[in-house]
Amino acid sequence: MNARTTITGTQPTPSPKTKAPIPEVRQPDFDLAEDVPKYWWDNDPAKTLLLAALSASFPPGERFFIDSVRHYQKEITDPELKAAVRAFIGQEAHHPVMKKAA
Repeated sequence: MNARTTITGTQPTPSPKTKAPIPEVRQPDFDLAEDVPKYWWDNDPAKTLLLAALSASFPPGERFFIDSVRHYQKEITDPELKAAVRAFIGQEAHHPVMKKAA
């Protein structure tokens, strides 16, 4: 593919108590080349359209995960888990989300 990206931020630091990393909200900066071919995956229309279709399904799935986690957010008492949930929602909310039909 003809894309370069820079993602600022550091790697998640494992929590001393749980050993699980707390996600960090990062700002990706994509520099897409202007000469991307029509069929950019192996010059194959089927592969390119397959990945495009899969990518199109991600925004509704991300919205579902955000809504699911947010639903239980008030019930979480563990401070580390609260921080991880806030970071997860913050990171996922940066992605484009399809708007619901009115």
